[in-house]
Amino acid sequence: MTLIIAFSSLITFFITAIQLFVDYTEQRNDLDVTLNSVTVNVPTISGSVWSFDEEQILLSLEGLVNLRNIEHVVVKTENGKSAWEAGAKKSEHVIERAYPLIYDKRGEQVNIGSLNVVASLDQIYERVFSKALGILLSNGVKTFFVALFMFAIFYRLVARRLGALAEKVESITQELAQSDIDGLYEHDPKDDEIQSLRKSFDHMGDKLRATFNTLAETNKSLQHAYEEVQTINSQLELRVHERTQHLSQEIVEREYVQQSLKNSEQRLRDIAESASDWFWETGENHCFTYVSSRCYEVTGLSQEDILGKQRHALAAYLSPDYEPDIWQAYDEILRNELPLEDFRYRLKTRNGQIRVIELSGRPYYDTNNQFMGYRGAARDVTDQVHYQEQLQKAKEKADVASKAKSEFISSMSHELRTPLNGILGFAQLLVMNPKKALDKQQALYVDQILGASNHLLTLINEILDLSKVEAGKINLDMEVISPIDTINDNIDLLEAAARDYEVSISTNYDNVPPDVQIIADVTRFSQVLMNLCFNAIKYNRPQGRVEISLSVEKKRWLRIKVTDTGNGLTSDQIDQLFTPFNRLGAETTDTEGTGVGLSISQKLVHLMQGQIGVESTPGVGSTFWFEFEVVQASPVQHQEATIAFSLNNQRLELLPCRVLYVEDNPENMMLVREIFDKFDQAELLEAQTAEEGLELASTNQLDLILMDLNLPGMDGFQALNILKRQEETKDIPVFALSANVHPDTIRRGIEEGFQSFLTKPVDIVALIKTVNSVLTA
Repeated sequence: MTLIIAFSSLITFFITAIQLFVDYTEQRNDLDVTLNSVTVNVPTISGSVWSFDEEQILLSLEGLVNLRNIEHVVVKTENGKSAWEAGAKKSEHVIERAYPLIYDKRGEQVNIGSLNVVASLDQIYERVFSKALGILLSNGVKTFFVALFMFAIFYRLVARRLGALAEKVESITQELAQSDIDGLYEHDPKDDEIQSLRKSFDHMGDKLRATFNTLAETNKSLQHAYEEVQTINSQLELRVHERTQHLSQEIVEREYVQQSLKNSEQRLRDIAESASDWFWETGENHCFTYVSSRCYEVTGLSQEDILGKQRHALAAYLSPDYEPDIWQAYDEILRNELPLEDFRYRLKTRNGQIRVIELSGRPYYDTNNQFMGYRGAARDVTDQVHYQEQLQKAKEKADVASKAKSEFISSMSHELRTPLNGILGFAQLLVMNPKKALDKQQALYVDQILGASNHLLTLINEILDLSKVEAGKINLDMEVISPIDTINDNIDLLEAAARDYEVSISTNYDNVPPDVQIIADVTRFSQVLMNLCFNAIKYNRPQGRVEISLSVEKKRWLRIKVTDTGNGLTSDQIDQLFTPFNRLGAETTDTEGTGVGLSISQKLVHLMQGQIGVESTPGVGSTFWFEFEVVQASPVQHQEATIAFSLNNQRLELLPCRVLYVEDNPENMMLVREIFDKFDQAELLEAQTAEEGLELASTNQLDLILMDLNLPGMDGFQALNILKRQEETKDIPVFALSANVHPDTIRRGIEEGFQSFLTKPVDIVALIKTVNSVLTA
């Protein structure tokens, strides 16, 4: 027991020392990590010291003091004086580190002081020593019980069994001494225990040898049994052979069944004779073995003319134009045993007609997967081909007519605008002549001339718009817009028109977020809105109402609704509503109009990937609506700044920042550079390729990246994916700045991770607000 206690004590002290050393090392490593993490706060404190933001400095120092093992933090100026501090130095054993405070002033590194941090080692010693006694007692108890357990195991597995073996040998010796087994052992009273044990083992060896001899005899018996099994196996193989012959007989019977199936196939061929198309079959040499009767009716050929011959041989014999290219492709298909799909060729029948034949077929194989030929169906598609040719000719004529129409409209516009310019110009000169004022009747005549001329000019413009839309030649500047802002920009003009018709107009945005956004051409959006609103005003009743409201449909579509209290529309009128030049009977009234505005609006909405419609009740009024898919809004938050400049009488502000712009076009780069040069603390880094931009982003601390999409080599989308995967750049906001404003491109950019999508030409106000929103987020 003394040995166990001594051994366990030695192990206890050794393990305890190791654990205390490991615990001390871990706490020193934690302290090093804490001191290294202070460097993350140095740039923030440098900026705060530079701007003399005392509140932010104290908050940063308090945050550092709250770190584990940090006792005292002090900010000293360049002359070594303490300016701000937090905590107090209490421990005898400490580690002190100083971090220089350097501010980047437009590329110039300015040393403004240092940050001194004091970390306590006494706290680590106290924590380690507080654990020492507990660890020592715990390890002592555990080691003692482990040693005790090992002693018990040793006793149970070794010592006790050795004793039991000794007792067993003595018992065997006594049993052997009492009886003589097979006359091989005689007990001698003079023998001692060892001699008796030796003789007992000799006796057991004799018995084992006898047992081995018995096993040898048994093995001979097993060999004999194996030979009998072989005999039985031979008999079994004979029976299997007999069964195989029986199966061969069954195969003969199955062939009889197959013959029956062939008879059924003949019945199917008989059925095929009455089909409108005809069925055919060729053998492995691609010669016809079967053709249904419909083929003979169409071609005028007999069975002797077709069966046993190949298809292109018949075509070469009968067709006026053999068409070798088609038949080369046909031979290639047959050579590779591929399916025939809608293969067409021309054939001259016996009566001299040229027919177009279309066929399809599949190769078929026997049970051994050997190619047997083709089977399929064919039909006469001559009428269908003639119809398609007529359609193509009609399309070509329509294209020529459309081109002629466009040229006529363009010419008409020029010829009409020239005299119309003189009419409007001289009419305005008459009104504006201060030397000779018009009398009342003359002024009335001139007003009529101006009104009619303006109406004619509107008609010409709308016809040109309609022509451009129908020809698909209209250019759209798709971008992310605020429909609420666009409506508000046009509301004054609508209110003036409403007053002229004694109609009230109002807006309702309660059902949508105030920052809701869509992708559209803001000019064409306004054109559609104004057309629907002017119609609602013109065709309303006196003292009527018009309401512009917004709602979100199906969670992702923003619907703009224009509701009036006019006479409403019938279902027949709604069916003709978007037909050009159809005013639905309004041409007999005094209300001016051309009848093409709604048609243009419908086509513009569709070109902008939107939808348009109407709901109306006769005698109550109508609701015209158009809708676009909602896109994620980019919030612009309020911010404070001291740096500003004026652009077009608008006061703009930009926070201090470092921005990387990736752009290969020198003119675009110059424009953005000029914008950032207006701000003293705004720094712009420039890269002409995505690869150069990735290198700058990895080696600089950036607030924002502006990324063009169409770049030489790697494009903007590929560069964005790399930025999002790299640890040092994954958190930098990236904004797209591109002239590609197709809705699909904008939607893809937002889905792949661009925080916002800015379009060219650059909207300076939007650009500055976007940068500020990131800096204050």
